[in-house]
Amino acid sequence: MTKNLSLTDHTALAFLAQTSSGRAATHWVAKACGFGLTSIARTMLRRLARWGLVEGVTPIGGGNIYWWRITDQGRRAVQP
Repeated sequence: MTKNLSLTDHTALAFLAQTSSGRAATHWVAKACGFGLTSIARTMLRRLARWGLVEGVTPIGGGNIYWWRITDQGRRAVQP
């Protein structure tokens, strides 16, 4: 089932798809999408996670920075 992606959804997924590790911190996604607040990106990424397009990654070393990784379904959503 394909969801209608907004431009910012697509931008976030494309950014995650282009990262060398395939994952990025919430604040990096916020910056890539032009959001002034990390909380806006967090809300968007949680929605994309419910749709199965991204997944949260456990913070390394127990830090408070949350990481996100694009799923195969998310990659397919942004491929031409």
